Amino acid sequence: MLPNFSAYWEETHFDQADVYSRLRQHHYVHPCVGELRYAVMANTVYRPAVYRHLTALLPLDEHTLGVFAALRNAKPGF
Repeated sequence: MLPNFSAYWEETHFDQADVYSRLRQHHYVHPCVGELRYAVMANTVYRPAVYRHLTALLPLDEHTLGVFAALRNAKPGF
């Protein structure tokens, strides 16, 4: 099952304990590529002119690393 984006988004607005950086682990079974295990790290930097959001997907096993690499190679520069 995919992470619940709405619940995560609400947490960033109301949970003041750590709104700048979050690391969460996910387990997802994709119908075509199988089991994926990864962590998502989201950082937000607030500046007077712009808000910057960086999200990194970190594979937690060799299979997920291979799937992520195949996606990257399928869309170079994307």
